[in-house]
Amino acid sequence: MAKGNGTTFYLSEDLVPLVDKLKQRRQDSTRAATLRFLILRSLAELGYLPSNQKRALGLELPSTNQNIEA
Repeated sequence: MAKGNGTTFYLSEDLVPLVDKLKQRRQDSTRAATLRFLILRSLAELGYLPSNQKRALGLELPSTNQNIEA
């Protein structure tokens, strides 16, 4: 992953257990990795990331030129 600037922010106490549960389910090594994923996924869903990054996050399937007609 590319190097970036560090950012610090605080979560409300009720969000920490939810993030930790997701961290465990995703088998992320750190809480920061889980939060990075959540931020990137949100940016992708809002249309701020290019298709290749969406695919890397598993949010967009590679395009196929298959036309399905009834």
